[in-house]
Amino acid sequence: MAARINTVMKMSIEILPGQSEMLTVSLGFAPFPFFVQANGSVPQKWDYAMRMADRALYAAKDRRDAWTGFWGGPMPSGYSLDEILDQPDAAVRAGDIEVVASYPLPSHG
Repeated sequence: MAARINTVMKMSIEILPGQSEMLTVSLGFAPFPFFVQANGSVPQKWDYAMRMADRALYAAKDRRDAWTGFWGGPMPSGYSLDEILDQPDAAVRAGDIEVVASYPLPSHG
Protein backbone atom coordinates (compact mmCIF):
# COMPACT_ATOMS: atom_id res chain seq x y z
CA MET A 1 0.00 0.00 0.00
CA ALA A 2 2.88 2.40 0.83
CA ALA A 3 4.43 1.73 -2.57
CA ARG A 4 1.13 2.53 -4.30
CA ILE A 5 0.67 5.76 -2.35
CA ASN A 6 4.26 6.77 -3.13
CA THR A 7 3.76 6.10 -6.85
CA VAL A 8 0.40 7.89 -7.07
CA MET A 9 1.58 10.99 -5.23
CA LYS A 10 4.75 11.53 -7.28
CA MET A 11 4.18 14.17 -9.88
CA SER A 12 5.79 17.06 -11.66
CA ILE A 13 4.72 20.40 -10.24
CA GLU A 14 5.11 23.75 -11.97
CA ILE A 15 7.25 26.13 -9.89
CA LEU A 16 7.25 29.02 -12.36
CA PRO A 17 5.83 29.19 -15.86
CA GLY A 18 7.92 26.77 -17.90
CA GLN A 19 9.83 25.46 -14.86
CA SER A 20 8.81 22.30 -13.07
CA GLU A 21 10.20 20.11 -10.31
CA MET A 22 9.42 16.53 -9.41
CA LEU A 23 7.44 16.19 -6.17
CA THR A 24 8.89 13.40 -4.02
CA VAL A 25 7.04 11.50 -1.33
CA SER A 26 8.43 9.96 1.86
CA LEU A 27 6.15 7.74 3.98
CA GLY A 28 6.53 6.20 7.41
CA PHE A 29 4.10 3.78 9.04
CA ALA A 30 3.57 1.46 11.99
CA PRO A 31 0.59 -0.67 13.06
CA PHE A 32 -1.65 -0.16 16.07
CA PRO A 33 -1.34 -1.90 18.39
CA PHE A 34 2.41 -2.00 17.91
CA PHE A 35 3.06 -4.65 20.59
CA VAL A 36 0.68 -7.06 22.28
CA GLN A 37 1.41 -8.74 25.62
CA ALA A 38 1.27 -12.52 25.94
CA ASN A 39 -2.16 -12.29 27.61
CA GLY A 40 -3.50 -10.35 24.60
CA SER A 41 -3.64 -6.95 26.28
CA VAL A 42 -2.30 -3.87 24.54
CA PRO A 43 0.39 -2.28 26.75
CA GLN A 44 0.46 1.11 25.05
CA LYS A 45 -1.66 3.87 23.70
CA TRP A 46 -2.11 5.14 20.16
CA ASP A 47 0.79 7.58 20.58
CA TYR A 48 3.30 4.71 20.72
CA ALA A 49 2.36 3.58 17.20
CA MET A 50 2.45 7.21 16.05
CA ARG A 51 5.94 7.69 17.51
CA MET A 52 7.19 4.56 15.71
CA ALA A 53 5.59 5.78 12.45
CA ASP A 54 7.35 9.11 12.95
CA ARG A 55 10.71 7.33 13.35
CA ALA A 56 9.96 5.35 10.19
CA LEU A 57 9.16 8.58 8.34
CA TYR A 58 12.54 10.07 9.26
CA ALA A 59 14.26 6.89 8.04
CA ALA A 60 12.41 7.25 4.72
CA LYS A 61 13.27 10.96 4.49
CA ASP A 62 16.96 10.08 4.87
CA ARG A 63 16.62 8.14 1.60
CA ARG A 64 14.25 10.63 -0.04
CA ASP A 65 11.27 9.50 -2.07
CA ALA A 66 10.99 6.25 -0.10
CA TRP A 67 8.78 4.46 2.41
CA THR A 68 9.66 2.71 5.65
CA GLY A 69 7.58 0.81 8.20
CA PHE A 70 8.21 -0.71 11.61
CA TRP A 71 6.24 -3.81 12.64
CA GLY A 72 5.94 -4.99 16.21
CA GLY A 73 4.27 -8.12 17.49
CA PRO A 74 4.53 -9.87 20.83
CA MET A 75 5.97 -7.53 23.47
CA PRO A 76 9.70 -8.35 23.75
CA SER A 77 11.19 -8.96 27.18
CA GLY A 78 14.23 -7.05 28.31
CA TYR A 79 13.05 -3.64 27.05
CA SER A 80 10.73 -0.99 28.34
CA LEU A 81 8.39 0.58 25.80
CA ASP A 82 10.17 3.90 26.23
CA GLU A 83 13.56 2.28 25.49
CA ILE A 84 12.18 0.80 22.27
CA LEU A 85 10.65 4.11 21.23
CA ASP A 86 13.81 6.05 22.00
CA GLN A 87 16.24 3.56 20.42
CA PRO A 88 14.43 1.05 18.18
CA ASP A 89 17.68 -0.10 16.52
CA ALA A 90 18.50 -2.52 19.37
CA ALA A 91 15.06 -4.15 19.07
CA VAL A 92 15.49 -4.35 15.28
CA ARG A 93 18.88 -6.06 15.69
CA ALA A 94 17.36 -8.49 18.19
CA GLY A 95 14.55 -9.30 15.75
CA ASP A 96 11.80 -7.94 18.03
CA ILE A 97 10.86 -5.27 15.48
CA GLU A 98 10.70 -5.91 11.75
CA VAL A 99 11.57 -3.16 9.29
CA VAL A 100 10.08 -3.04 5.79
CA ALA A 101 11.25 -0.46 3.28
CA SER A 102 11.41 0.50 -0.37
CA TYR A 103 15.22 0.44 -0.25
CA PRO A 104 17.83 -2.17 0.72
CA LEU A 105 18.24 -2.48 4.48
CA PRO A 106 21.58 -3.05 6.20
CA SER A 107 22.21 -6.51 7.59
CA HIS A 108 22.06 -6.70 11.38
CA GLY A 109 23.66 -10.12 11.61
